[in-house]
Amino acid sequence: MKRISALILLMFLLTTYGMAENSETTSSDKKLSKVIVKISKFENSEGVVFCHIYQPNKGFPTESKNAMKWDSSSVCNEKATIIFDSIPYGTYAITTHHDENLNIKMDRNWLGMPKEGFGISNNVKIVLSAPDFDECKFEVDSSETVVEIFMKYI
Repeated sequence: MKRISALILLMFLLTTYGMAENSETTSSDKKLSKVIVKISKFENSEGVVFCHIYQPNKGFPTESKNAMKWDSSSVCNEKATIIFDSIPYGTYAITTHHDENLNIKMDRNWLGMPKEGFGISNNVKIVLSAPDFDECKFEVDSSETVVEIFMKYI
């Protein structure tokens, strides 16, 4: 009887240790990065700039409510920098919006074209429609990733 109890206790301890070790491995395997977004070529320093970072298939580029993270910054000397901490390694795309009149939305004309400045990772050229995620994606695969975005005005 003592032998069976000891065996059960040993199995319990080994199972518990294995689970704890496995969960520690999972959480420590997740590498995180700091993503530094350097934004330039503003037409002026009025208002603020909003920046959204998106994961694949999560509403890029127009569904900001589905962005993984967002932040805003004042514009100084036609430049701004926004830093996202603790971004897991992976593939992302970024949009920026120069909210010159501080109404917290992208103002558009009657055709739906932006009336305020905007920017997109990889500085993709805009032709007749918004670019897709694959055109704007970049890899986060080091402890610090710098993304440069040039604002565009239509």
